[in-house]
Amino acid sequence: MSTMTFEEQLTERIQQAMLKQVSDIRLVDYSACRMQVPEDLIQRAWDTIDWDDTLDTIKDRLQESICSVVVNSMLTEMKTDTKKILAIEGVRQNIKETVYPRLMRALDGR
Repeated sequence: MSTMTFEEQLTERIQQAMLKQVSDIRLVDYSACRMQVPEDLIQRAWDTIDWDDTLDTIKDRLQESICSVVVNSMLTEMKTDTKKILAIEGVRQNIKETVYPRLMRALDGR
């Protein structure tokens, strides 16, 4: 088993940090780094990332997040539309007269 050099260890840790941030769907942020890492080392670490593998890793979470946003937007729009419809007195009264008796029968088991 070979021992990794400092540069290899640093490169590996930078890669791991970048992959973690990408998999967490965050932007890469170096502001928390207290030591100066040479730009060429960061670039080499960045260039060694397998982006196809990274996309495979985050694909499901990203798709789930996008679906949640779309569904929540649709629900909000439907709620708004329903409130607008029910704000019309005649429509609201008609729904009450039609739906309420049927609902009571269904609840009573008739």
